[in-house]
Order: sequence, then C-alpha cells, then structure tokens
Amino acid sequence: MARVYIGDLGSGGSKPELEREFERYGPLKSVWVARNPPGFAFIEFEDPRDAEDAVKDMDGRMVCGVRIRVELAKTSSKPGYRSYPRRGFPPNIVSSRYRGRLSALIQSIHNSSFINSLKFSTSCVLCCVCVVFAPS
Repeated sequence: MARVYIGDLGSGGSKPELEREFERYGPLKSVWVARNPPGFAFIEFEDPRDAEDAVKDMDGRMVCGVRIRVELAKTSSKPGYRSYPRRGFPPNIVSSRYRGRLSALIQSIHNSSFINSLKFSTSCVLCCVCVVFAPS
C-alpha cells in the first residue's frame, strides 16, 4: 500500500472526480477528501508502483478546476506511529458519550496543583484516565 497526498485542491475537490482521475493508475484502496479545512486529500493505492506513477503524471495537472500538487505522503518511521489526530482521543478507546466528561476531568486534573507538583505530563494523565475510565 502507498498513500498519495493531493494538495492545493481548493474547496471544490470532490471524491468522485479524484477517484475518476486516479483510478486509471491502478486499484484504489481509499480516497479521503478534507472538508474542514478544505484543500487537500489522500488517496491510498494497493500497489506502491501505481502511486509512484500517479505522482509523476498527475503533479501539476488541472483537476477539480485547479492545478493540484501530488506527492507521496510522508510516513513516520517512529515505532508506535498513530494514524489518529494528535488532539482528542484515539478511536474506540473511549466512547463518544464519555469524551466530554473525560475532557473536563483531564483539564481539571491537568490544572490542579497536585499534578503540577508531581510534574506529570498531559499525555501521561490522559493515558491513565483513559485506562481507568474506559468502558468495558
């Protein structure tokens, strides 16, 4: 598998149009178009060689009414790399009905003098709270 980054897409980028333009290079595993903020997308190819061909041919082309930038997506070489956003909770660890309460709890714990005196980091507190309060 290989992911391709599509930049400078503007707000008019559509998933069907990207699928139509990129599927000629090989089978697509997934297409994701950013909506908030708009302007970029990721396409995942089943074969890395197809992704490389798409990058060579599509970079600088007009798609969705704009000239797009196409590059191989950067990947992390760090062990334990997470694909979920840095802010918020990892998916499936805490159900959505608990997230609001846990956010308030974590914020109050982080701001407390007890935590500051122990020099805990926010991520340490987050991990401990998620483990303790995660529904079974």
